[in-house]
Amino acid sequence: MKDHTEAIADLLMGAAYADRYLDGREFDIVRQTLQRATGRGVLSAALEARLRNFDPQAHDVKATVASMTGLSDDDKRHLLELVVTVHDADEVWDLDEDAYLKEVAAALGVDEEAYHDLHVGEVSVEALGGGLMPPPLPPEDPLPSKE
Repeated sequence: MKDHTEAIADLLMGAAYADRYLDGREFDIVRQTLQRATGRGVLSAALEARLRNFDPQAHDVKATVASMTGLSDDDKRHLLELVVTVHDADEVWDLDEDAYLKEVAAALGVDEEAYHDLHVGEVSVEALGGGLMPPPLPPEDPLPSKE
């Protein structure tokens, strides 16, 4: 992909906030993804500040995607995969996250058939073993009790 680092950062931070809660694991995945994309072990101060100052209320998916010219179909698919990677970081499937994925895909002009395997909104009952999956358990308390 051409250098669309800032736009990718915005889309990934939008993914991290899609469920209205920024989990530290999601933020870490965004940073790691951008470190790999830029080929640096440390993000620039400007990019780090962009992540930390990201305003999910002001985030405009359509405008962000419009700034990313020249993306191939493979680039678009890869970008959607990165969005899903951020969503998966907190190990919770959320329909708001799925809606965000669909919004990004629509802005990119990607037909749903090209990414149907990436989202949870259309998971079939057969894929779930014939029934609905129970909600995920909350993460365990990382601190042991003092009993």
